[in-house]
Amino acid sequence: MWGLSQNEIVEHLVCLRTNGASTFQGVKFEIIVLMRIEQAPYLIEIHCMSCRVNLVVKILFSILMVSELKILFQSLYGYSSSSPKCHVEFQKFAKI
Repeated sequence: MWGLSQNEIVEHLVCLRTNGASTFQGVKFEIIVLMRIEQAPYLIEIHCMSCRVNLVVKILFSILMVSELKILFQSLYGYSSSSPKCHVEFQKFAKI
């Protein structure tokens, strides 16, 4: 038989890491809630930090100003890396 028995789950399951999908987290019928009710009342749910960071980055880049800043920084990098003279001038400007 594959998997864990209900007794093993109750005895050993302490934490479950999720990616924040609505099927894992929620209020009524999500997996975390059902496991707390039926099998593991002390279950701790942890939202994956890399998934949270990814969500924040997506939200930030949907804001127009952040997208414009990204374009500005890419342009500055392109300008400063195009020649050694430009690079030196850009470094002097950065020290101001």
